[in-house]
Amino acid sequence: MKSAVVTPTSQVEKLKIRMGEKGISHAGELRVDIPGVKVGDTTYPERVTVFSKIAGTAQREFPVFFCNISELNIRKILKDGDGGVLPDEAVVHGLRVENPGRFNLVNARIFSNGAINIVVDEETTIVPLIS
Repeated sequence: MKSAVVTPTSQVEKLKIRMGEKGISHAGELRVDIPGVKVGDTTYPERVTVFSKIAGTAQREFPVFFCNISELNIRKILKDGDGGVLPDEAVVHGLRVENPGRFNLVNARIFSNGAINIVVDEETTIVPLIS
């Protein structure tokens, strides 16, 4: 399994829009369903050199995309936000998949403090979508 990562092309602004539609603000912590997250084909990170590819020391990663996520479903508010603006950066923790595709993240933990953090943990289910 490979870990999915946020890249400059992940369209974090779409995630921010969906969070804003639900009134989620900075410093909030919630359990949510995030439908339609796309995990793309493996790529090398921008910082990887040709030499590390040839040597086999570079690791590929699965980029995550928020462009097609639909309405978030709030399951539980763990901590109210402070009303502040959501950060422009996001980080995904624990999203590991065998193959690229679209997925619903059911009961993921999301919070913002410096970055929007999406945590896939033991309480989260990753549901593959058939297209």
